[in-house]
Amino acid sequence: MKILIVEDDKIMSDNLEALLKPEGYEVVVASDGIDALKMIIDTQPDLIITDILMPNLSGLELLNIYKGQLFQETPVVVISAMDGYDVQYFSIAVGAAAYFVKPYSGAEVVQTVNDLLAKTVEP
Repeated sequence: MKILIVEDDKIMSDNLEALLKPEGYEVVVASDGIDALKMIIDTQPDLIITDILMPNLSGLELLNIYKGQLFQETPVVVISAMDGYDVQYFSIAVGAAAYFVKPYSGAEVVQTVNDLLAKTVEP
């Protein structure tokens, strides 16, 4: 299964990749929302993990565009340093399946990803 990580901080994307690859996932990375939109079409990921604060197109804008288009059923996990209730609420309201605040628990992120992807393959 393929996971798209949308993160402008290379250290953060590398950390997420290091958590997910040992789980058997194929991981692709986009450095901003514009690149992510292109990669969504090109790679058709099974799950997307996105930051919120990024150049060119924020994670919330990406989520809003994405959930209104072709791949509405693909789960999206938001991981951000923004810990305000309003941002978390809006993220979930527009379609995020989960929201984590940085610094996050790697084990919790992996468990959430595993759970979400297990739901997509259940009959």
